Amino acid sequence: MKADAGSSRGFTLIEMLVVIVILGILMSLAIVGVSSAMKTARVTKTEALIESLAGACEQYRTGRNWGDYPPSTLAEFKVGMPNDINNGMEALTACLASKKRGDPLLTIRDDQLLNVDSDSASKNITDWYFGDYQLREISDGFGFAMCYMHWKDYERPNPSTRRIKVDPSSAEDSFNPARSENTKTFLRPNKFQIKSVGPDGKAGTPDDIQAR
Repeated sequence: MKADAGSSRGFTLIEMLVVIVILGILMSLAIVGVSSAMKTARVTKTEALIESLAGACEQYRTGRNWGDYPPSTLAEFKVGMPNDINNGMEALTACLASKKRGDPLLTIRDDQLLNVDSDSASKNITDWYFGDYQLREISDGFGFAMCYMHWKDYERPNPSTRRIKVDPSSAEDSFNPARSENTKTFLRPNKFQIKSVGPDGKAGTPDDIQAR
């Protein structure tokens, strides 16, 4: 009995192309899914870090009896500043890393500490635990330097509290404190604002992540 010639033939070129296209679509969907999951994880990590820093600021004010939140610039410690970039986050990092009134309130991995603008102080301003005088920033889950501002500077047009640079390759940007969409008043009045520029690395865009 003669075998059916069609039952033993291989894939045609068109069939192979169809299979390749299907595999490509499936791989693309898988990559998008993994990318989305990674982005969500980084957002969640950043939100948790912001809440942790906000809690440390409250502890700085009350638990350590400083009577106020960390300032938006180390110039308030009566020292000259190397530049006017990232002063808010540098001041926050320096204050929370202080050993003056107990163990430092800053508990963060070394790889999350940046010095985007490569500046240093002339001395250890707050008795921080770092072994050098670099003025460091804290990075979010996307590797960008975060932003901090004391409420007293919300309405001050002082550029030294607003100029930011989130990574070495980015252009300078401005940190403008957020307002409520309903009342148009500043968020967290009489407190402070801590912000991540989010996945896009740009301040003032919808993906910014803010302490509420």
